[in-house]
Amino acid sequence: MITARAVRHRAFAAKEDIELSPHVLLVEDDPDTSALYQRIFRMKDFEVSSAIDHLGALDLLEQKDIDLAIIDYQLPKLNGAELCKLIKQNAATAHIPVIVLTIESTDEIEARCIAAGTDAFFAKPPVFDDILAQAKLLIGRTKE
Repeated sequence: MITARAVRHRAFAAKEDIELSPHVLLVEDDPDTSALYQRIFRMKDFEVSSAIDHLGALDLLEQKDIDLAIIDYQLPKLNGAELCKLIKQNAATAHIPVIVLTIESTDEIEARCIAAGTDAFFAKPPVFDDILAQAKLLIGRTKE
């Protein structure tokens, strides 16, 4: 599927011979953790939008061209696997890769995330180089 962002990306890249920054949606309810992740991704030339819950995340997914969602598992009301499932069930957002992060890294939680369509799963605290590498890999696959 060719999105409006892809068309703009190609037109801009052809005109300026540069790439647009990938746009990450970060869904994290802890303000300190969110600020840290945002800072790290921005330092690596990602555009970042953030939400503290599933409602904010779903609004941003409607408003912005998101290339990747990074979701905390322990969110208020809906957990990360449930939000992932909503993203994957919606035809407009099903193509967006999802990474879930959790402090409670159990086989049961990982299985829930995989069943929901999660593309990658990391325990907190994550090794940021691993998340960044996975993010670039997943974004690269969706751009092909």
